[in-house]
Amino acid sequence: MITRIFLLRIIKNEGLGIFASPMDLFMIGYGVFVFALEHAISAVIRLYEKKKQFINAMDTVRKARTIAFASGIIVGGLILIFSFSASEKLFGSRIGFLALIAGAAAIIFISCQGAIRGMLEGFGQNLYSLLSEFIFAISILLLTPTFASISYRYGLKANALLKRTDLASGYGACGALIGVCAASLITLIYLLIVWKLKSSKIDDIVRSGEPRYLGAGPSYGRNVLAFSLAFSLPFFINLIDEAMYVGSLDHTAAQWGSWYGGVLPIIMIAVSVVVILQMRKVYEFCAMIVHSDRHGAIDILAEFSRYLVILLFPLSMFMLVLADTIQRAVYVTPTDSAVTMMGHASLLVFSAPIGILISAILLRLRKLRALILNIVVAIIVHILTFCFMSYGLNKEMTAVSYADFMMYLVLGTMGFWEIMRMLHYRHNWIQCFVVPLICSGVAALIVFFLNMVLINVIGEILTILVCFVAGGFLYLLFLLILRGIYEYEIERIPGGGFVLLIARGFHFV
Repeated sequence: MITRIFLLRIIKNEGLGIFASPMDLFMIGYGVFVFALEHAISAVIRLYEKKKQFINAMDTVRKARTIAFASGIIVGGLILIFSFSASEKLFGSRIGFLALIAGAAAIIFISCQGAIRGMLEGFGQNLYSLLSEFIFAISILLLTPTFASISYRYGLKANALLKRTDLASGYGACGALIGVCAASLITLIYLLIVWKLKSSKIDDIVRSGEPRYLGAGPSYGRNVLAFSLAFSLPFFINLIDEAMYVGSLDHTAAQWGSWYGGVLPIIMIAVSVVVILQMRKVYEFCAMIVHSDRHGAIDILAEFSRYLVILLFPLSMFMLVLADTIQRAVYVTPTDSAVTMMGHASLLVFSAPIGILISAILLRLRKLRALILNIVVAIIVHILTFCFMSYGLNKEMTAVSYADFMMYLVLGTMGFWEIMRMLHYRHNWIQCFVVPLICSGVAALIVFFLNMVLINVIGEILTILVCFVAGGFLYLLFLLILRGIYEYEIERIPGGGFVLLIARGFHFV
């Protein structure tokens, strides 16, 4: 998401619109070949480890690596074959095929990485697998904007020479995907080196195990499917949305690029921060379930869901009323359509963390059938919402935001209902939702007027900081007054002691 913000400044909206589909295809491939295979293979190795059947474990790794590499070549070949027609359909120009070709090469480079990482994790080399993720992320962040900038400048010269207007954006998108391809190759080389260095140690472990077991071993296909769906869902949905938005509704790649690079990164960075902050509760809850502590799990679930809603309501509403200011702080001169779309997309700040965190619980508890069902229903709801907004209400510009909002809301709602049914737990919906909604609405209204007063006085960045601090203070104060949060709870929040001091000083509590 951070890379997209840089890319928007380098290759502009049209270049990012061309970059979107190949990058989403790559991320789907990453979800299947790296994320899903890594978790599935490491889990299988741990199952074999219990019976010391290390020979069977290595056979599984070799087969998975071979199948994954062959599948990567097939997928890359199919993308290459259809790159011309897909580029013309999606981008209105064949120049986008260059980005698709670079994306296809990147998919081939990552195809066997998941099996190698899963093997390293399964045999106790977790640090090296984690380092590969870090190397990949840093390489993407550095190389993608660099190659995009070089290619875009070359495209500008080609535009002037050939008297065309589409070469710079196409070359810029291709350069960005070349950066992704280079990052994938660097990570692959690193993993191969680690594999070579650690192969003797792994061979010693294998030789210390039992003879080969000729019976059927544990299957990992369902794990691969569930992890693939969970990771790839947002990128698959982006592909569907772009195909409908650009291909069927005849919008331009530049308009899609405005959403893909000018709105979605800010929203998803906020979502990511919330998810990271709340992930500890997911682990605690799952640990209670594993240890059969039903009452402890219910207590954690009640606290987790309540705190999550208390956090998400004000955050989404503050981003709604500060949409224009945030856009100007990040992009300096945003388009009017980007500001409008971000106002509507702020709904995602509420629903996306709920959907992601609840799905993470189901995934960690291996409730794979329920998770797959939730994802399928969510995709159907997304498509129906998009079609209704676009074709029924002619709201193409905001259709993607509301379709994504409904998708994550369905994911979260269905998952939470399944967890409640599993625990035989009844949730207090009124206390959890109504009071935070009222308090955040009043605080957001005050933030809206505060933004109007400060924006031309202290600038965008300071205005955002002041508005979030002042809005958060007022929100917590209103929660205390309306008994939406207890005094001992607010003391745990950074700055909550000061809010409690003010509330007691004015006899609000």
